[in-house]
Amino acid sequence: MSDAKKNNKKTVKKANSTGSSVKKTKTVKDRPSDEPQVFRNENGQIHRLDGPAMIDTDGTKRYFVNGELHREDGPAVEFPYAPEDNRYIWRAVGLNLADADFMNDDTPTHLKNLNIGKMIIETPSLLTVEIVNRIKNVEIKRIAIDRMGVEKWLKECKATVLDEAVNDIENTTEGLIKAEDFKYFVGVCKSTGRVYHVSVPDNVNNIQEARSFMNSGKPLNKCVGAS
Repeated sequence: MSDAKKNNKKTVKKANSTGSSVKKTKTVKDRPSDEPQVFRNENGQIHRLDGPAMIDTDGTKRYFVNGELHREDGPAVEFPYAPEDNRYIWRAVGLNLADADFMNDDTPTHLKNLNIGKMIIETPSLLTVEIVNRIKNVEIKRIAIDRMGVEKWLKECKATVLDEAVNDIENTTEGLIKAEDFKYFVGVCKSTGRVYHVSVPDNVNNIQEARSFMNSGKPLNKCVGAS
């Protein structure tokens, strides 16, 4: 038996878009589809940024980032031979974006008939306050808000300003804003006009507490995100 046949498995290293190496494990045979292909990062987690991290023998593709099913430009799982209505699964940071799992029970029929999970990932510009605010899963709702755009969501929610302050050191105006079940620290840098949003816990009640939270309990004067 030749050495090539004895060593029928090998690991190929491939650089991902961040420049770090990714391990792709595959079986070297006449028909590569006989064994699944798996990409891993340097920590051994299933991971790939430029394509599916797992390709099963039946052609099923799964997208992982640091060990979690995650994809922001399409479905995280693609079943090539499944019926059209069950062919795709949308996930973000491991969370299942299946409509029935996270929408409120009183969601109107015209919204229930939409594929909200797909919308969050592929067409976030179509998200509205009516849709986002009916998501009962807090973490998925947070993802939807981020995809819709925090500033747009806060404006359309008619959010309440809980506290305001001027940061003279960084020449910024800052606010603590609440909408629905979320609180955000919002900072506006006067010199550039750039707006920064940071989600803060519900027990944060003023700007000083928000600054302290973002600086791990230490005094904070610099606008978050400012250079």
